[in-house]
Amino acid sequence: MLGRTLSDIGRDLTMLLNMVGTLSLAFVAVLLRPARFRLTSTVHHIDRVAWQAMPIIVLITFLIGGIIAQQGFSIFASLGPMPTWWIWWAYWYCAKLAF
Repeated sequence: MLGRTLSDIGRDLTMLLNMVGTLSLAFVAVLLRPARFRLTSTVHHIDRVAWQAMPIIVLITFLIGGIIAQQGFSIFASLGPMPTWWIWWAYWYCAKLAF
């Protein structure tokens, strides 16, 4: 078991160093020949990866916030009776935090 874990860590470390080395070589190549840097393509990929991913990120954040709020409600319910307004206030507050 220990040997397999150490082997997996070594493989992951090798892959990480390979990626860092490849990125470093690409960065040096851009520094040596700036004319080969394609700004339009870079902006396109940043748009696809960052800006267009925002709806799913917001949805996942909202859903995780709802799960955390529901878990909190169940813990609070196990402590005894609570006033009804407290539950609705907590739900409203957690929903406000998600956005």
